[in-house]
Amino acid sequence: MGSATWIGAEVYEEGHALHKRATTFIAEVRWDKVTSLCSNLRNVPCDVGRNFSVGHCNLVRQIIFNDGIIWVVRLRLPDLPTVFGNRETLDAVSTLAIEVATMKYLRYVRLSVTGC
Repeated sequence: MGSATWIGAEVYEEGHALHKRATTFIAEVRWDKVTSLCSNLRNVPCDVGRNFSVGHCNLVRQIIFNDGIIWVVRLRLPDLPTVFGNRETLDAVSTLAIEVATMKYLRYVRLSVTGC
C-alpha cells in the first residue's frame, strides 16, 4: 500500500519519451519551494520523500514532516503529444474541472476515514 506500490520512471525503458519526461520533470521541479510552501502551511519543517509515482498526467511524491505527518503532492506533468497524441490534451477549463473533482473526492475520502 502507499508509496511502496508507486511506479517511478524505471517502469519505462530508459530513453523512452515517458521515462525522459518523468526524470526531466523531477529534476526541474523546485522541490525546495514545494517544501517551503508545505512547511509554511503547517509551521513544521519537512522534506521530500524519495519515492514518486508517475501516470499519464500527474506525478505524486511524499512530503514528510518532522512530526511524522505525511502529505502527498500531486503535480501535473507536461503534455506529451508525441506519445498520447491530442487525446490526452485538454483545454484549461476541463483540466481545472478534473483537478477540482479530484480534490472533492480526496476530501470525501478523508471525511469518510477520519470522520472529520
